[in-house]
Amino acid sequence: MKKAALYESARGLYVEQGLTLAGIGKSLSVSPTTLVAWKKDGDWEADRRAYLIERGCLRDVLRKIVRKMAEQILGELEGGQFDPQRIHALRSALTGLALEPSRIEAPEIVGEVEKAAKATGLSDEVVSAIRQQILGVA
Repeated sequence: MKKAALYESARGLYVEQGLTLAGIGKSLSVSPTTLVAWKKDGDWEADRRAYLIERGCLRDVLRKIVRKMAEQILGELEGGQFDPQRIHALRSALTGLALEPSRIEAPEIVGEVEKAAKATGLSDEVVSAIRQQILGVA
């Protein structure tokens, strides 16, 4: 691997993956001295902080989108509409954010979806299938 490619790989592992210099050195077969120099000269520490801040901000925006999406779906369910594709899209968004339905604000979403689905006259078996197959909750 060329030096420039090694540098970019090492930088990515440090900044975006959070690996230590020792771990990067073992992974890429680069000496500790070289990695320390690259980190200092390239200001990887500032890049890592900026990356973490940016990732946190993006996560906040995505959480707001998911929350809005859940509110819209609940409104539709309360109005008697049922679109499994929209519920599946919500579950995919939650999974993408590493917010499995059993974590963070999702438990009330699951409960509200079940309640609204039952209110539309769906059988317990269908509601159970929605819970397991679409929402991914046992």
